Amino acid sequence: MENAAIFSTTDLRSTDYVNIAETFIPYNIFHSLSYDMMPAIVIFCLCLGFALIEDDANRPLMGVLSILTKEIHSGEGLWQVG
Repeated sequence: MENAAIFSTTDLRSTDYVNIAETFIPYNIFHSLSYDMMPAIVIFCLCLGFALIEDDANRPLMGVLSILTKEIHSGEGLWQVG
């Protein structure tokens, strides 16, 4: 039992410091996208979505996005080649 190597304190390593604010709140969305920081990307997209839905001035943009979404999901029109 004295030679068992199941647990050894010499194998413990210190972990890197993780800043929770930087994980969830992106200071630069392009940095978050390039380094696959998914929580920051999801929070950014949710905030952007809520901002676009609530403002009446964004109705034209929402109309264009709605048309593009319908075209992508239909499989016809803009995206069909040939």
